[in-house]
Amino acid sequence: MIQNWVKSLGFAPMRNTSGQSYRALGDEKKTWGDQQWVDAFTHDAMLLKRPLFVKDGIAVLVGFRDQGILLQINIRQSN
Repeated sequence: MIQNWVKSLGFAPMRNTSGQSYRALGDEKKTWGDQQWVDAFTHDAMLLKRPLFVKDGIAVLVGFRDQGILLQINIRQSN
């Protein structure tokens, strides 16, 4: 499942870079590819940025971008 999410969004936008888990990984994380990140996300969910929106098993959006969220889930704001 997480591997599919990384395939659709890439690992970079999925990383929770402000958390302690991310900082604890050290400099080696800078050289990691998709599979290393999939393994890391699988072992420590705190490395995943939230919220993570998944539709039909495919990650479609990650993080707090209100307008982007509304567009992705096809909800219009009423004024």
